[in-house]
Amino acid sequence: MNRAKPTTVRRPSAAAKPSGHPPPGDFIALGSKGQANESKTASTLLKPAPSGLPSERKRDAAAALSSASALTGLTKRPKLSSTPPLSALGRLAEAAVAEKRAISPSIKEPSVVPIEVLPTVLLDEIEAAELEGNDDRIEGVLCGAVKQLKVTRAKPDSTLYLSLMYLAKIKPNIFATEGVIEALCSLLRRDASINFKAKGNSLVSVLACNLLMAAYEEDENWPEIFVKVYIEDSLGERIWVDSPHCKTFVDNIQTAFNTRMPPRSVLLQGEAGRGAGDLGAGSSPHPSLTEEEDSQTELLIAEEKLSPEQEGQLMPRYEELAESVEEYVLDMLRDQLNRRQPIDNVSRNLLRLLTSTCGYKEVRLLAVQKLEMWLQNPKLTRPAQDLLMSVCMNCNTHGSEDMDVISHLIKIRLKPKVLLNHFMLCIRELLSAHKDNLGSTIKLVIFNELSSARNPNNMQVLYTALQHSSDLAPKFLAMVFQDLLTNKDDYLRASRALLREIIKQTKHEINFQAFCLGLMQERKEPQYLEMEFKERFVVHITDVLAVSMMLGITAQVKEAGIAWDKGEKRSKDAGVARPCSVGGVSGPGWWPVVLCGCTVL
Repeated sequence: MNRAKPTTVRRPSAAAKPSGHPPPGDFIALGSKGQANESKTASTLLKPAPSGLPSERKRDAAAALSSASALTGLTKRPKLSSTPPLSALGRLAEAAVAEKRAISPSIKEPSVVPIEVLPTVLLDEIEAAELEGNDDRIEGVLCGAVKQLKVTRAKPDSTLYLSLMYLAKIKPNIFATEGVIEALCSLLRRDASINFKAKGNSLVSVLACNLLMAAYEEDENWPEIFVKVYIEDSLGERIWVDSPHCKTFVDNIQTAFNTRMPPRSVLLQGEAGRGAGDLGAGSSPHPSLTEEEDSQTELLIAEEKLSPEQEGQLMPRYEELAESVEEYVLDMLRDQLNRRQPIDNVSRNLLRLLTSTCGYKEVRLLAVQKLEMWLQNPKLTRPAQDLLMSVCMNCNTHGSEDMDVISHLIKIRLKPKVLLNHFMLCIRELLSAHKDNLGSTIKLVIFNELSSARNPNNMQVLYTALQHSSDLAPKFLAMVFQDLLTNKDDYLRASRALLREIIKQTKHEINFQAFCLGLMQERKEPQYLEMEFKERFVVHITDVLAVSMMLGITAQVKEAGIAWDKGEKRSKDAGVARPCSVGGVSGPGWWPVVLCGCTVL
């Protein structure tokens, strides 16, 4: 059968293409077939007529061009910019600028129209406006001066900033208006026009800090925008936050966080001890300590003490805005910590900001959960050590959050001796931060020691607690043993082994008298008043008392006793027993030691 052949659509050949030059400009025909027909019509309209005078041809061509532009106005593509595509470094720069802008989007830009005057006549303009009573002009002239500083940030005019300093000295109140504050705070923010690699000249930022400090020195209630620019610079380049010339202004802002900042001398104790060789780690510099930080160590210790004038300027500034400031800071820190990023990309400046905001219990709880990971990262070791010290020093509420913080601290595992020694310094600060932290720490350490996830540093923490408080620590330790023996399960064997291990690891540096008195202390808690196994509890307490008496015999006492039995006297006083403080036994021989462990031969 002969089927009907489908009709074939022929493509136009090259010879069939319309001749003539393409229309001028960047005209590109887009769209459907109808639009292509329109472009063809436009191209035919652009063709010059074959006859006529030259002037008429020009007019006809101009008319045709205008009609073509009218026909093709909807199909024109916008002209592409001639800028070359961004390189990888350029894209990183744009991303960095975008991130800086997103750090504190709630900071408003200056709203006052600036009035720019020459720096040489700035003082005269301010004085004339003040005589006229024109406060708006004063504000505008000051904002204009700030604008000039912003433009010439790299090399500001000396006459301009010296004039502003003079005004802040004689008339600080003129800087305390909303428009001037917004303008000065814009100087404290990151300028996107500056190369993101370079910090730029910090003179303008330092000037802005001191102008704001002069304006608000006697004001007890500071605006929240100061905290916002502080957070932005703390997470950024820290141009003025770490500047010693802005210390008074920064310290007053930090009063909003109620943070007890660790002194630099305390932070550097681990470095000094390691350099002396007591940790057995040699005297090599810390791997995370940069040359700049190492060279500034002595300077920071010298600047730790505030002058009487600076102490008079330091006071709480955010008592009325405490809740809103805390909410803002927590939102910013949660946003930074919840970002999905590799461990190596965590900013050191984020850890420094956490260190200064550990006065908030939520911040302590957020930081302690990642401290072990940060401490083991060589790039973050130094700021992580400072953060650990700040967390321990600010655990002063003994609430549920601080109990969780102590629980997380006990679980931290550290192997390097340098870190372990610093960790013990921090445990000492933790025990001093609140009177109830000692008992909670000992209880959590003992429970962790008896658990399946035992921390190998438990005994060192317990030894540090016994050294910190030689009278109270054994008492709390005895209370933990009492709690274990009141359990329904029989913990006597575990308690014996645990007590042997404690005395062995602490090298008998434990107050046995306080421990035994603590075991015999009466408890008033409901679990003791309604105890089910009272007889068993008494028997077990007696057993632990006898074990502690036997374990109290040191190696020197054993050697002296053996020598006494053999009839060997090393000196005329050897073998004379001193009175026993528990049993009251006295006399020659070493048997009283066996009874209570308190006699020393």
